[in-house]
Amino acid sequence: MKKSVYLLLAGALFFTACKKTEEEPPKSLYVRLGGNAAIQAVIDQFITNVASDTRINIFFADAAADPARLKKLRDNLVNQVGQATGGPEKYTGLDMKTAHKGMNIQEADFNALVEDLSKALDKFSVPMTEKSELLTALATMKADIVEPSTSLYNQLGGNAAISAVIDQFITNVAGDSRINAFFADAAADPARLMKLRNNLINQVGQATGGPEKYTGLDMKTAHRGMGITEADFNALVEDLVKSLDKFKVLPKPKNQLLGALAAMKGDIVEGSTPLYARLGGNAGISAVIDDFIGKVAADTRINSFFAAAAADPARLMKLRNNLINQVGQASGGSEKYTGLDMKTAHKGMKITDAHFNALVEDLTMSLVKFNVQSKAKIELLTALGSMRGDIVGQ
Repeated sequence: MKKSVYLLLAGALFFTACKKTEEEPPKSLYVRLGGNAAIQAVIDQFITNVASDTRINIFFADAAADPARLKKLRDNLVNQVGQATGGPEKYTGLDMKTAHKGMNIQEADFNALVEDLSKALDKFSVPMTEKSELLTALATMKADIVEPSTSLYNQLGGNAAISAVIDQFITNVAGDSRINAFFADAAADPARLMKLRNNLINQVGQATGGPEKYTGLDMKTAHRGMGITEADFNALVEDLVKSLDKFKVLPKPKNQLLGALAAMKGDIVEGSTPLYARLGGNAGISAVIDDFIGKVAADTRINSFFAAAAADPARLMKLRNNLINQVGQASGGSEKYTGLDMKTAHKGMKITDAHFNALVEDLTMSLVKFNVQSKAKIELLTALGSMRGDIVGQ
């Protein structure tokens, strides 16, 4: 009897052992998620979710704007998830701490990212167990992704980095024919250009939480009468963006800085103002012309052309009024010029290019004396330049 019991027990143990041997090993998370194809689908949806998530999409703005960079990001994510879940993929990107260094990602940003991934998993009906395992794996990276809160000033790189960006910005503006006329006077005066540079550095430093102190004029006063339009402002923003991109400023601080600039738009943009108004109307034009006549009278290079008028008060007054009316009408004012056309008025005077250039110099000095803004000054001098063919060589 005992022998029969032993045989039964042995048989039971044998069959139990066979059963355990025949059971399949636990499936990896990779397999349970559906392998590479399923992971790709989830990652694609995750990227779409992030792109429309205004809480965090700024972190991915540069990648989103570059198809090659976006594809690299996507492939890295697929490979990272594949490798982490037991698949054959190999992640070859940067470690998480290095990849996110300086991005100033906060806990709220990380949580938003987790939400976007969770939504992607839910769209493809990933079971709760697998979803929880994957999100837990992401949670273990949190310490390497989230950074302590830091000021925009530090995110930008402090004074040295801001100075480098501003220097490049000034270079960009100087080469931008859409707006460099506004800065022509400063560009021609090293001391004034240095003051502008330092003001910009201090303004950005102070606005972003640095120790710098901006002591210049408020934006409305500084730009009053310049006639800056929305197109001019947009060109300025473009030049700043190019500077930030050159120094690889990360999307979030770049966006914050551009947001601060956008907040000043209402104090900078005046809309399209006629040249006449920017010159100061009739009173401003009259003052410039009176000073110009005085300079020409003292300029030995060309005063002989005006000697007859200078000796006759009535004729000099007529010349003065003609000049005021001519500038007024040409710049959009209500004045009416009734004098001779330029070709007829200068016929036989044998005016050379050198004489014409001397005249332009005298007018420029008068405009500078009355602080006529760069763009308005250039517009007026350009109008005079268009008359050169009718004045020189007659």
